[in-house]
Amino acid sequence: MAIPGISKSRFTDYMECPKLGYMSCHRERFRQLADPLDWMALHLIGEGNRVGRLARERFPGGRLVEHIYDLGRARVETAEAMADERVGYVFEGAFACNGLLCRVDVLRKRGGREVDLIEVKAANAVKPDHIGDVAFQVGVLEGAGWSVHTAGLMHLNPDYVLPDAAGEADGRRRRGGSLSYDLQSLFVVEDITEEVGRWRSERLGALLESMRADLARTEPPCVPLRNSCRGCPYYRRVCSVGAPHHPVCELVGIRSELIAALHDTGIEDLRDVPDDFPGLGDRQRLALQAARTGSIAFDREGIRDLSSEVVYPVWFVDFETYMPGLPVHQGMRPWQQIPFQWSLHVLDEGGSLRHEEFLRVDGADPRRAFAETLTGAIGNVGYVVVYSKGMESTRLRELARDFPDLSDGLLAIDSRIVDLLPIVRGSCYHLDFHGSFSLKVVTPVLAPHVSYTDLGLKAGTEAMEAYERIISPSTPDADKVQLRAQLLEYCGLDTLALVEVFRRLLEEMETG
Repeated sequence: MAIPGISKSRFTDYMECPKLGYMSCHRERFRQLADPLDWMALHLIGEGNRVGRLARERFPGGRLVEHIYDLGRARVETAEAMADERVGYVFEGAFACNGLLCRVDVLRKRGGREVDLIEVKAANAVKPDHIGDVAFQVGVLEGAGWSVHTAGLMHLNPDYVLPDAAGEADGRRRRGGSLSYDLQSLFVVEDITEEVGRWRSERLGALLESMRADLARTEPPCVPLRNSCRGCPYYRRVCSVGAPHHPVCELVGIRSELIAALHDTGIEDLRDVPDDFPGLGDRQRLALQAARTGSIAFDREGIRDLSSEVVYPVWFVDFETYMPGLPVHQGMRPWQQIPFQWSLHVLDEGGSLRHEEFLRVDGADPRRAFAETLTGAIGNVGYVVVYSKGMESTRLRELARDFPDLSDGLLAIDSRIVDLLPIVRGSCYHLDFHGSFSLKVVTPVLAPHVSYTDLGLKAGTEAMEAYERIISPSTPDADKVQLRAQLLEYCGLDTLALVEVFRRLLEEMETG
């Protein structure tokens, strides 16, 4: 079987999952089986493209190679740019050797056949997978006859702060024009030459050999399912076809080594895993108990601390945010989330419940109003219950940093947070969780009377998309009214779900 060309993106797909890499290389064969990209994936691509365009502005005297979908023409244009002494930098240069293909974000010409390679990432730091990405490019360049003097990774500076003069007027985001950034401060270039060289010598050759062997086969390689596979566009119509309804990857907190051990013994269904299989932990045995009984399995020890120390009133809070890659309001940093909505349900000791909420979607910076109304709404006594505290706690600390005059109240709220997620994760399981403990998954089991089914928005990413649409001048007013109502309904249901899950756990402790 003929082996297709291996581009950088196909290689990085293979590093993530050999089966994904195979299907990426045979895209025409599998294209119709892939689910379309969701809004978040498209948003991240769009933000990455914005960062890439800005990054090029930092290098004067550069030439952009076009022809994104025509590698032959792109290689010709690259050769012309590399030979032109007036060109100091080449952007998106196309190179190939031995069936390997890549486009390089930035090449600095040093003279002769020597270059510096700079990979641009819309991230706030160098990540482990970036090293293999750059190592592949260096391998292609050197195979094509170029000498790479240094390999650098250019990423956003997490400490960069957008100043007032960059485009804010009276607290409002500038419309009809682009924001202005100090590119020398916005970006950081880290030298990763040594790490890339080590990765090339230790891993690149073996991975390419394995990939070529897999690509020569008529069918994709067999790869055990992992819970993260559910986010793959091929999961629904390729990878899950013929798989058990409850694959072993649904076991809570299962490691890849344990998945491989179960796979090697022929066990693919969670319900077939024996209790005494080596390597199982307490949470995994709780899942096996749920599999045997077909009902919710509880470990009441995981609830005991929650039930014995409840301090009323209990404040159930949830935030909705928008996440731009580049800062858009004064005082923001790259990838800093913009909190634009909160919902609060308050439960007193007698069982009465009331609701408050905040939403600002007029295009102005909502952060200060968000913080002021939140600190005004939450009292000084009682649990503050959230689900996955990393979200709310991080936003509270960011707001305290950005608005020092409000920091005492914000940090006081943060200090009282009780995170319901680890309590749920450690205390109960049902097969319908399918290995997930997201609020949307556990609520139908623990509080079936609370339903997201009929909502216009059903996930946090959909709330982000709604915010993006509602602040856009091109969105019709009628649509904005509808989106606003949907945001209020969605966020309000999240905190109501928190209340009912909390009540269900306390009820289990009292009746168990």
